[in-house]
Amino acid sequence: MFSSLLAVILMTALVASTSSLRASCEMRLHNNGTKIGKVTFTSRGNNQRIEVILKGDPEKITQGYHTLTVRSRAVQGKPANCENTGDIFKKGGTVLGDFGGVRAGERGEVNQYHIITVDPDAMEEIWGVAEGVIQCPPVALKVWPDGREEKIKDLDQAEIDMYRLLTEGKESFFIGYKEPDCYLPVSNKDVHTLNQPMFYLRGKKSIVGKAVALRAQNDESGESGEMIACCTLRRDN
Repeated sequence: MFSSLLAVILMTALVASTSSLRASCEMRLHNNGTKIGKVTFTSRGNNQRIEVILKGDPEKITQGYHTLTVRSRAVQGKPANCENTGDIFKKGGTVLGDFGGVRAGERGEVNQYHIITVDPDAMEEIWGVAEGVIQCPPVALKVWPDGREEKIKDLDQAEIDMYRLLTEGKESFFIGYKEPDCYLPVSNKDVHTLNQPMFYLRGKKSIVGKAVALRAQNDESGESGEMIACCTLRRDN
């Protein structure tokens, strides 16, 4: 009887230690309230993850690096007033709410991922992966007199067909080229090995119930500028 009870207690403790905790919120523009995406913090055992997926007006989320922080208070009022969320979250003099820079693309998008492994005995390190490079040549088109455009699959055959129609006195097309939209949205994945968790989702050090904020970074000085967006983190489970 005692051994069975002990097994149940140990199993319950194991499940609790490896259960997934998640907190998230929908980011809204400062003093505007427009939704621009979502920030999610997940913690399971010694593995943690932060996802910042945003898309907004490029005049608001300007191209370049901005800072992501958790503040000492929740967002106050509607629309979101990000300036009233206090200082960066600290506990006992230790900063717990600084999550560094996130990079925005020229179309106002942010796709930032932090993948964290917590290992007290490991050497701390970080390495990152950004978006790749794509080949994006001009697209060859058949352009007809009435303005119709047809994508060319075989350029050699298209040239033969064009001259054949001309020699037969029939309506023909000319071959034109169009630059495609080759924009590749920015994406950053930073992989960390840390001795301590990057964040906490329960206990006295928890960031739940506090505001997460995106703040512009001055490209010349590197100092933080105006608030861009914020939201209050809530537990999802």
